Amino acid sequence: MGLLLLRLGVGVVFAMHGWEKLNGIEGVVSMFAGLGLPASIAWLVAGVEFLGGLALIAGIWTDKAGYLLAVIMLFAIVMVHGRNGFSLQAGGYEYVLVLLTSSLAAAKLGPGSYVLKQKK
Repeated sequence: MGLLLLRLGVGVVFAMHGWEKLNGIEGVVSMFAGLGLPASIAWLVAGVEFLGGLALIAGIWTDKAGYLLAVIMLFAIVMVHGRNGFSLQAGGYEYVLVLLTSSLAAAKLGPGSYVLKQKK
């Protein structure tokens, strides 16, 4: 039950953030351009967050989704939040670090018992 709660909590957060990015992709592309990144990276991040979040919720491809989401959070810390220190109120990496470590935990621990059936 603990792995299900981890997957659901983290998965919902990522799916919602990805969905918001996809529905406001122009602003995301602009923000990424300000970091010197191409538009394709904005689309990739939005898609991975949305689909990766859904995968965690469903308990499918948990390892792949968790690792991809962790990489995105690592880049978010390095490129955006790290310069603002730890505090969430200052735009720091506190929240992103929780998402990174939770994603890694989901990837390493696996989906647990409560999952959608995967075809082999």
